[in-house]
Amino acid sequence: MSPEAELRLRIYQEGQRAYLSGSPCPYDGWDWRAKIWDKGVAAGEAYCNQTDSEPAYEVEPTLQMLKAEIAELRSEVEYLNKYLSNEINDLRDDMYSLNDERREE
Repeated sequence: MSPEAELRLRIYQEGQRAYLSGSPCPYDGWDWRAKIWDKGVAAGEAYCNQTDSEPAYEVEPTLQMLKAEIAELRSEVEYLNKYLSNEINDLRDDMYSLNDERREE
């Protein structure tokens, strides 16, 4: 990149950063750098407007989806608890039966 192009890029980037800080243009209105700086400010403004108006994700549908998943998981946990409770009771009954058979022998 030529030194002149690097200078234009630097001034453009200064303009982009100046949009957020609200800094005034350091160049006179007739100076060629003022025009490049203004273009940088416009680019900074366009970028901020774009990112402010478009949320990264929608909160409400995501929240509703998570609530539905939580309800489904609770239902599954309840089912598994009942199933395991029955299995434990069956194993306990089998154990008592075996102990009773050994005592009878």
